[in-house]
Amino acid sequence: MARVGSGQSGVQRVGAVVRALPVMKTQMAMVGAGHCKVAQMLAGRLPLPRDYTAAFGAVYERWDGKGVPGRLSGEEIPLAVRIAQIADDADVQLI
Repeated sequence: MARVGSGQSGVQRVGAVVRALPVMKTQMAMVGAGHCKVAQMLAGRLPLPRDYTAAFGAVYERWDGKGVPGRLSGEEIPLAVRIAQIADDADVQLI
């Protein structure tokens, strides 16, 4: 974001940032979905239980359904992922 609209006036830079946000949201969703897919492919090559593979595909899902890849919400998200997300949030808050 620091380089978006560089060399332009303040108003023009704000406009450039506002126009860039939807594009960045889409790109971040694609990156997150790619991470999930690669994690599932790697898990498929290891001798892991199937529910682990499913969990790797849901690590960026959100309780409200606005996560990535965006197929799961609420209790559809594997329990292990929900616990890991809470632990991660707690870790971030305690630092």
